[in-house]
Amino acid sequence: MDDIRVLLFFYFGEAVLLFYTGLAMFELKLSIPRLLCTAGLYSLCIWFVRGLYAMYNIPLGTHTLILVVLSILLMKFIGKVNWIFSVGAVLTGFSLILIGNWFINLIIQQINLTWEHILSSVWLHILFGYLEDTFLILLLILNKIFGLSYIKLFELE
Repeated sequence: MDDIRVLLFFYFGEAVLLFYTGLAMFELKLSIPRLLCTAGLYSLCIWFVRGLYAMYNIPLGTHTLILVVLSILLMKFIGKVNWIFSVGAVLTGFSLILIGNWFINLIIQQINLTWEHILSSVWLHILFGYLEDTFLILLLILNKIFGLSYIKLFELE
């Protein structure tokens, strides 16, 4: 399993960003206790799933599909958000994380690092994890400063 510091300093923060930004794009938000509970449970799911993958030497990749399903279920049943917004918010967040992952992979190739090296160092893991979340953070900033949302973008009512 990953170091507990990765759970506390990265997975939890990423989970809060994922749920908060995704819902903000639909002009929705969870109460702080519900957001923290949902994010906390989801960060434990990340930690557990990645631990199982490491324990059984399963290559990472399919864990994303498992985590998408778990996050949708948590948003629905713990966050009390309807299915449409749960799916939309989670897919928004994961799409941005995957785009960030693509850019980080380009950077890693340029500086001759490997994911194995990054994941073996707690603080590099946390740093590159948040770098991967750059687009998620950028979208949240655009939402807060300019009110960017799907509702306004597509003028839905």
